[in-house]
Amino acid sequence: MKIQFVKRFLWVLIITLSLFFIGNKQTILPYQIKNVLSGSMEPTFWTGSVILIKTPGPNEKISKGDVITFEVENHALITHRVVEVVRKENREQYRTKGDNNDGSDLEQVKPQQIKGIYTGLTIPFLGYLFILVNSKFGSLLFMVIPGILLLYLSIKLLRTKPNEPVAGNKIDASSLKKFNIKN
Repeated sequence: MKIQFVKRFLWVLIITLSLFFIGNKQTILPYQIKNVLSGSMEPTFWTGSVILIKTPGPNEKISKGDVITFEVENHALITHRVVEVVRKENREQYRTKGDNNDGSDLEQVKPQQIKGIYTGLTIPFLGYLFILVNSKFGSLLFMVIPGILLLYLSIKLLRTKPNEPVAGNKIDASSLKKFNIKN
């Protein structure tokens, strides 16, 4: 029973740490995981969702209707739909708009601002978990408390006597004979 608890606890800890590191790094080769923080693109994707974007290649063609993630002056990332491709000074720029917004964005997006193109993959509401795991409360909840519990279980395991069963189940000699094990 205790062994199963420890195994489950370790799996939960591994998954939590994975979420923590994915939430911080959020990059898997040319793909990036992004949290949706506002409702500007609803109902395409909802606030709190996670979306997968792909870093555009140097010759990537962006067309009207594509959903792009771009960086604005304060280093914030915005994900909106391209509503118009504008040729300006022999270069393309993009007019964007959130699906849930009344009007298009004030500034046109330059190609160097584009960080990714939406791949079509959305996981609703998983972003809330990423935000929680990366918050101070989430760090306490998912890292410190499990760490203390793991330390407690390790000390308890080290203090068990060598002949004392760890899981609390006693094995008698007759059960060992079934498996050809000599005591």
